[in-house]
Amino acid sequence: KVPTCSAKWLRKKAMFTWTILRLDEETRRIWRLVLPFTASALVENVTELINLALVSRALGTNAILAWIMVDTVMGTTATFTGGCLETITSLGSMAYGARNYVLVGQ
Repeated sequence: KVPTCSAKWLRKKAMFTWTILRLDEETRRIWRLVLPFTASALVENVTELINLALVSRALGTNAILAWIMVDTVMGTTATFTGGCLETITSLGSMAYGARNYVLVGQ
């Protein structure tokens, strides 16, 4: 059966959507964190593009391709290494706080 789009159905869906999107205190706190992180990522990407343009202009096409390949490998490696390091730091801190020194030493 195909659902009909009556006014009552639309009003019900709009109210449901509003209850999800309503800005309560927790949502405001999340947005206070999201906006700076998003702005930081945007600035980082723009500076990377400017850096890429300057290097390609100065060194040429072959050099920029080599740089992109090396940057991709190094970026991927740094991402995985950074993720492992952050995980170990968090878990080590929690274990130390719980006075589980055996787990900290592993």
